[in-house]
Amino acid sequence: EHIREIEVRSEERIQEELKRSKELLARLEREKQLELENYAIRNSGLEQEVNRLKEENSNLRKDLDRVTGENRGLETQVVELQREVVRGQEEKKVLEEQAREERELWTNEQQANNQHIQQLSREIEEQRQLVVAARQ
Repeated sequence: EHIREIEVRSEERIQEELKRSKELLARLEREKQLELENYAIRNSGLEQEVNRLKEENSNLRKDLDRVTGENRGLETQVVELQREVVRGQEEKKVLEEQAREERELWTNEQQANNQHIQQLSREIEEQRQLVVAARQ
């Protein structure tokens, strides 16, 4: 009878161990399933982030291309404006030289005119003196 009792208890322990093992296995299976779901959610989020970053990258490349094109256009304008500045500076030098020559010419003409006026004034004065002398 004692052996029978030991067999029954052993059988009960085995049944309890089997039950605990099944529960542990079920719990592990549930945890595994939860982890798989979490990884699937995380993977989905990462895929969305990758797609968003790809789109952002594409937009940034388009912006870069646009800005690069604008920059080339501005560089071309800068070069052209620099050429215009050089032409303007050259023209300014030419005009300044012409103005200097004209001022010099005008000054020379003024001096010549002043001398001529003085000469004419002396001649007029001489003529007056002759007229006055002839009346006396």
